[in-house]
Amino acid sequence: VASGNAGIVVPAVEFVDRLDGLAYAAASGAPIAEPLTQFDASATALASLMTSAEFDPTVAAELTTASSTAKTLRDEIASGPVPQLRIAERAESVAIGVVSAIATATATVSDDAVRPLADRLVDVLAAQRALTTQRVLVAAPDFVDSVELRAKVAEAAGAEAAAIDRLAKLTPRGEVTALRGASDVRRDAYARPLGESMYAPQFTSAIRASVDQYHAMAQQLSSDLERTVHTRVNALRSAALRDTAIILGAVL
Repeated sequence: VASGNAGIVVPAVEFVDRLDGLAYAAASGAPIAEPLTQFDASATALASLMTSAEFDPTVAAELTTASSTAKTLRDEIASGPVPQLRIAERAESVAIGVVSAIATATATVSDDAVRPLADRLVDVLAAQRALTTQRVLVAAPDFVDSVELRAKVAEAAGAEAAAIDRLAKLTPRGEVTALRGASDVRRDAYARPLGESMYAPQFTSAIRASVDQYHAMAQQLSSDLERTVHTRVNALRSAALRDTAIILGAVL
């Protein structure tokens, strides 16, 4: 079961990443044709995997719910403009569901090589989710004058900073330095007075740098996690078969 559950990690992370890209494109008024195509491909791949393999029932249920919410958002975006707050809320709901599924899928694996990878991936995805919320809401035309949107962005920025702090305890020293610096730049910008613009080059660069780093980290960790789980499960299976052969040989 552990090996099978691990098979959802890479496609699930790709699914969230593609939805993030579609959400930001729609929120910022960028062309959505390519992000739609990319999201549809990832959704199809995840759905195909879910129907062709057996997973823990909780994992399957969480992924099904997340996929349904993502499909709803995708159809709304394809039909016309969607308010940034709705986009952010739906994208966050999807990401939470997928992260929960990944956490459930790896929860029963206590191997020392697997557990740190799973924990790091969950924290990276939590930080990435919080950054997506910021990107989507900041793109709203009334953001600088909206008390509600500014408050939600500040909350998301705090959640990202907390995830970075957790990640710092699990990664080599200095690996999250750039993430923390970019996060601080954005949090300082959000603290500016209501109505004051924050769209300086430094702010934009801080967003772009974090987007790229989270993307790279999530891809690497998901790939490492899946490979490590399969390797450990195969090793345990081989050891079990060897022990069985020894016992049978002794009996015979």
